[in-house]
Amino acid sequence: MKEFEDAEITKIKCASCGKRLINILHLNKDQNLVNRVQATCPFCINGNSIVHEIVGLFASGPVGADESSSPTLIDDIHFDPDTKNSQFIIKKDKK
Repeated sequence: MKEFEDAEITKIKCASCGKRLINILHLNKDQNLVNRVQATCPFCINGNSIVHEIVGLFASGPVGADESSSPTLIDDIHFDPDTKNSQFIIKKDKK
């Protein structure tokens, strides 16, 4: 879509093995909304990304097979109201 051509994308990677886990598309930069996002890694034991602070609204998507990393699927999202973290549970895409 044309309105997203220049949108910023954050590529979230595992802090342990470095594989790309999910893509975050920044939709706007509303300073009143700060999201804390982390992703689990299905490629290594107990791997996770670091916690990323995303300002404003965002959309998330898996890493596609046409990208340079192993393809992924977003299996679930857990929100912790105490820490305000959204944890994306990632699986390998078996395609």
